[in-house]
Amino acid sequence: MKQKKSVFIFFLFLIIVSCGKKNDLSSIFGQITEVHCKEIVIDDLLSNPSDLITIDGNIIFSDYVDDKIIAIYNIKEKKITHRIFTEGQGPNEFLPTPLTLEVDNKQKTINVLQRQYGIYTQYKLADLLNENIVPFNKFDFGRIDKITETHNGFIAAGSYSNGSIGIYDRNATLKNIEDIYPSYFSNSENIENKYRIGQGQIHFNKEMQIFVFGSSLTGEIKFFNVLNTYELKLIHSYSVGNSSFSNRMENNPDNTPIMETDIYHCVNICSSKECIYILYCGEQFMNRSSAKHSYILKFDSKGKALNCYKTDYQLISICVNDKEQVYGSSISEALDPVFVEIDM
Repeated sequence: MKQKKSVFIFFLFLIIVSCGKKNDLSSIFGQITEVHCKEIVIDDLLSNPSDLITIDGNIIFSDYVDDKIIAIYNIKEKKITHRIFTEGQGPNEFLPTPLTLEVDNKQKTINVLQRQYGIYTQYKLADLLNENIVPFNKFDFGRIDKITETHNGFIAAGSYSNGSIGIYDRNATLKNIEDIYPSYFSNSENIENKYRIGQGQIHFNKEMQIFVFGSSLTGEIKFFNVLNTYELKLIHSYSVGNSSFSNRMENNPDNTPIMETDIYHCVNICSSKECIYILYCGEQFMNRSSAKHSYILKFDSKGKALNCYKTDYQLISICVNDKEQVYGSSISEALDPVFVEIDM
């Protein structure tokens, strides 16, 4: 009898382990390639460079130094050539809120979202290089958290009444709301709670006409086509890690706790003409600040997984040019903020 009981417990253990086995990066990409990050010498002060974008041999990023909040670094000249924009409530100033930067390499434009306020402004690169900070377009999207420009308008992320993704036309008129939350979110009626758990990074590539979502907490990565009817058509999806939010949302659907042991997944998304790159953390929140590496996930224009790279620096943000050269911001061993060139 004891032997039968032991066998039963053993098989029960196997079932539990099998059900709890996480869909890790190696199961999606196969081999994980370790890559080196080479520090870029910058003879200038950096504070906390983030939201990197690259255009015409420049890296543009958020960085609060000397009362300026956006900097332009010229890769060839190896120096910061411009620091622009100040915080304030006057004309062409930014309110004190985190920024999200986006670039259109074809149109040579820089787009800036003042998060929490939903103010979205567009600038010509040539104007910024001449220190003309007057936008050629300005929209008020209200309470949105993220935004990306598409081929026929904009896509924003936020706590909408019946979804997490708002699709707008070129005049910033809301045309459709899409619910791309995991199915177990249906148990929750708390809009803010759903977005808090289901939020993530968004990106649209105009060359491929593909929309990408990478979740921060639930481990989902999704690729969509954006139809002319302002609807999303899912073409590829992945689930990374073993998320326990399904059980937690069932037990506490309207005030779901976030724990120190939860994994922080997608950090930011960028793309070249041919490939999409996702900066992925993969560390528990309690270990995030001490992590010594990050992952860069590479996908093709249809969302097919191509390569997974493990860096020897923890990266804060990445950008990529059309020659597939990836740059990142990080913290050096001396605890100084640095730029790195990633050998991929």
